[in-house]
Amino acid sequence: MIKRTGNIYEQQEKNDWLTVLLVVIFVIYYLIIGYGTDVFMFGNDLFGLVYPASEKPPYATIVAFLLAGAYVMYVFYRGDDLILNSVSMERVWDYGEMPNGEIIERIWLDDPVNKPIVNIVHEMSVAAGVTMPAIYIVYDTDPNAFSTGRDPWHSSIALTTGLLRKLNRAELQAVIGH
Repeated sequence: MIKRTGNIYEQQEKNDWLTVLLVVIFVIYYLIIGYGTDVFMFGNDLFGLVYPASEKPPYATIVAFLLAGAYVMYVFYRGDDLILNSVSMERVWDYGEMPNGEIIERIWLDDPVNKPIVNIVHEMSVAAGVTMPAIYIVYDTDPNAFSTGRDPWHSSIALTTGLLRKLNRAELQAVIGH
């Protein structure tokens, strides 16, 4: 299952299936914890594996399933925000004065100061045939970039100030295109 594939579309399809598999394993893990709670804390063994089979509903298993399902839905719809918020967590080290005291800042399409970055992201979006992602600048001296989102319509790209200072326009295009 985890072997090299021929092209990017096969790789995307494989990654989609592996993501579904990971989510299913996560939910099964919660079901096992819920069932174990039912069996060993409440003596309610629905399948009769440890104790004689019980007729009572497996409340802990149901609650565990609902919690796992709610968490999966939350992460699916809000995972990109969680990742972007994790960047702006308070840090131990200091990078000096940052605008508005923030570590991460959203760049809007009409921002005149960051117009070259907006233009590069727009060009690469048009070239790729996808909608333009939201752009964030992370005030960090390390050269880095990442993208997040569940699909092209809910995507974001974050670039560090270290990357913007270090790369020229062609190199930025390559990083953003990647």
